[in-house]
Amino acid sequence: MRNFLILFTFLCSISNIYSQDKSLKKIYHDDGGNKIYHHTEVDVPPKYKGGEKKMYKFIGKNIEYPKQARKKGVSGRVFMSFVIEVDGSISNVKIVHGIEQSCDNEAKRVIESFPKWKPAKIDGIPVRVQYNLPIKFSLD
Repeated sequence: MRNFLILFTFLCSISNIYSQDKSLKKIYHDDGGNKIYHHTEVDVPPKYKGGEKKMYKFIGKNIEYPKQARKKGVSGRVFMSFVIEVDGSISNVKIVHGIEQSCDNEAKRVIESFPKWKPAKIDGIPVRVQYNLPIKFSLD
C-alpha cells in the first residue's frame, strides 16, 4: 500500500508539472517537418471570422446531403482534421472517421471551401494549428 501511495504521489506530481509547463505543448510535424500545434495548446486559438455560429451557418449553407447517402438512409458524424495556416488558410484536410464515402467527400469539400480564419498565435506570432471538427449528417 505504501508503494502505491508513493507511486500515486509521484504520478500526480509529474502530471502537475506537465500541466504547468507551457514548453511541453502538443506539437506535430507535417511531412516536411514543419511544426503544427494542437488548437488547445496555443495562447490565442484560431477563430473562424465571425465566430463559431457563423462557421456552422457557413457549413449548413454550403453542405449538400449526398443523394446516394440520403437514399441509403445514411446519417452520422464525419470527423475531420485540418490545419489552419499562419495566413488563416486551410490545408491538410483529412477524414479522421467517416460514415460513408459520399458524406465523407462532401464534408471534406466544405472544409476545403472555408474562407480564411484568424490564425492561432503563440507569444503574438501566428502559428500553424491542427483543428478537429465533426460534420453532422442527419435525415431529420
